[in-house]
Amino acid sequence: MKKRWKVISAVVIGIFLLTMAAVPALAQTTATRDIADQTLAPGESTNVTVTINNAQEQGLGLDEDPPAAWTVAVVSSGGGSYKAADVAWFWMQAAAGTITVTYNLTVPLGTAAGTYTISGILISAAAPAGAAVGGESTITVSGVPPAATTATRDIADQALAPGESTNVTVTITNAQLQALGLDEDPPAGWPVAAVSSGGGQYKAADVAWLWTQAAAGTITVVYNLTVPAGTADGTYAISGTLFSGEDGAAVGGESTITVSAVVTPPEPFEDTFDGCLDEGDTETLVVIPAGATDLDIQLDATADLDLELWDGATHVIGWQAKIK
Repeated sequence: MKKRWKVISAVVIGIFLLTMAAVPALAQTTATRDIADQTLAPGESTNVTVTINNAQEQGLGLDEDPPAAWTVAVVSSGGGSYKAADVAWFWMQAAAGTITVTYNLTVPLGTAAGTYTISGILISAAAPAGAAVGGESTITVSGVPPAATTATRDIADQALAPGESTNVTVTITNAQLQALGLDEDPPAGWPVAAVSSGGGQYKAADVAWLWTQAAAGTITVVYNLTVPAGTADGTYAISGTLFSGEDGAAVGGESTITVSAVVTPPEPFEDTFDGCLDEGDTETLVVIPAGATDLDIQLDATADLDLELWDGATHVIGWQAKIK
């Protein structure tokens, strides 16, 4: 009787194993990473794409771990919700099929040369503890920074009088295709008139220019600056900032204008009094124009004279001219 149970058990087990072998394995939900450029210099960036092959309708989570302090900017979330603080994406109910996530990764300036790793995990119903993202995972930093984007200011006339104006030119050397912003800060109250905006959008209230996508090369901005009437003598500063990406850099070059009031010298004059005075008489000999300097008074008289210099109704000085 025992032998019979053994045979029956063996047959049942054999049938179970055959049945298991006939059931196809469930498709796996996987994620693969592609790095557009795996060799970068400090300041450069590349797109990173993670392709998820989702085997069934389910909740998903993707957690990427780029090198610390590298800047991440989302390009496409593939319908998921992005959590920037964790560089993570979530899908409450993702349909079966392909999901593509793309983000831009920037190497910070000053990053040492070397090879840096990106890791990541994909969480799914089949792998609640997370499965490693496959594909490319390293970026080599060369240590050679890209060409800088700079701005330099030229002031056509750095010495002005109140009421006068000058052209100010800012030349931008743009190293790559990117968004740019230029913010100029002239002395308060000085009128500004844009002459040329170099293809940018001018915002008069802020004396600022914006380019949503500026091509690599040279951009020239020109504006006219006027010194208001009544401006006190002195040296006045212009400052400015060029924004490229998220960083701002000071505009270089000329930055000051010296204001001084122009004093118009009086016209040369000559006046002569020729006449006779009785003793005790008073007479205005000559009217001296305001601002006159280097006066030379010559007298030819037959008697002593008392001379006085007046400023309007105010007596300034008096002296005696004696005949020898």
